[in-house]
Amino acid sequence: MFEKKRSSKIPILLIAILTLVGGFYMGKILEDEDRNTPVTKTVQAEEEQKVKIEAVNKKEEVLVDKDAVIKITTKYDKCEHVETTENPVSKDVVGLSETEFKEYMKKNYSQFRLLSFKSKEIDLLKEITSYCDKHYEIGEDNGYIIIYKYDEKGNKNVFKKTESSITSLPSIDQEQIKSGLILNSLEELNERLEDFGS
Repeated sequence: MFEKKRSSKIPILLIAILTLVGGFYMGKILEDEDRNTPVTKTVQAEEEQKVKIEAVNKKEEVLVDKDAVIKITTKYDKCEHVETTENPVSKDVVGLSETEFKEYMKKNYSQFRLLSFKSKEIDLLKEITSYCDKHYEIGEDNGYIIIYKYDEKGNKNVFKKTESSITSLPSIDQEQIKSGLILNSLEELNERLEDFGS
């Protein structure tokens, strides 16, 4: 009465499995052939050559010596004075190449320009558009004479406030004081104040 039908799913399943396995092996064979082609070998040779060149360049690169110094030159544009200081390099600079030191400068010497880089000496320059710390300025504040002193960063700071009114001075002196009278030393400042007092 009832006949069992054979399942037609088994042959289809077998064909699918054989196709997958065959595809996998064909992919492996093609991959192996690609590895052995002259183009791939050329690319590998070029990469090996690049690594060798980088290693040679690294050996020839100038690196900061542990006994090196950093020479810092500060130029003040308004008075044209130049000050130079030398300090030993810090431990975190030792062994750096010029490229690495330039990266280090971005964080630690951002306002400086690299003039020269040698294993024993690094020269940096900083230009300040102001006067150096040897200068004083006589100015006016609410009609009274006030004296400023410049610091090493070129900033002008109050040095002394006086009780002397500028109205008692000749108009030429008043104009100079209002525009800022620059003096080159404490001695010059004292002489000028004495002239105002007489």
